[in-house]
Amino acid sequence: MAITLEDFLNVKKTITQNSRERNITSRPGSGLVYLRYRLLRPYYKLKAKQFQKKHPQHPWLTASSIKVFDLLLTKDDVGLEYGSGRSTYHFAKLLGHLTSVEHHEEWYNIVKETLTNNKVSNVNLKLIPPNTAYTKPNLSSVDDYYLDAEAYPIKDDVFLDYVHFIDSIPNDSLDFILIDGRARVSCSKKSVSKLKSGGLFVLDNSERVRYREIHEMLETWPNIYSSTGLTDTIIWRKP
Repeated sequence: MAITLEDFLNVKKTITQNSRERNITSRPGSGLVYLRYRLLRPYYKLKAKQFQKKHPQHPWLTASSIKVFDLLLTKDDVGLEYGSGRSTYHFAKLLGHLTSVEHHEEWYNIVKETLTNNKVSNVNLKLIPPNTAYTKPNLSSVDDYYLDAEAYPIKDDVFLDYVHFIDSIPNDSLDFILIDGRARVSCSKKSVSKLKSGGLFVLDNSERVRYREIHEMLETWPNIYSSTGLTDTIIWRKP
């Protein structure tokens, strides 16, 4: 079901009025800005830990973005996520059908077990491993933010089959897309045409410099920004 611009903006207004997240940015910055970030980081980590402890089944997304999904998504909607996890079970309860694409076999098995144990039948969970072996880099929070697409050590073409999975899905057929896995720029480029007008496009960890191209691609779309102070989630509505 397409979300009207009026409904989207009303939810944005509600979330913004009731949340302090609009005043938070997780960008490390430099000088005094960086010092402030380092001083506040333990507080942000504690708040995030408390939220996860209170809501153990909630996705690893910002609290405000979860509220947006709960308000706007319905059982008439069909969605897709790149990157499975606690979000998979959560969105299965909100959507009529969800396709979830995962690259990591061990994590895939954990999610599959959760869905089986909870008798979830409306999720198509797909395991699509990388085309090339790679080593996950051990990056600091600052490096993880600042590295651009050229400098980031794992290139999107490591995940060609994973990225191209969405090619088989018809254009303008999805109400909801979450990009929270591998090769996010390439997956985003492939996904936009699959989303209906009025559908939601979500990018987690949206503060990272290497995702700048996604922001530029969607710069004319209305959006809802949210943050934990450690990481950001942006929700766009397709015009």
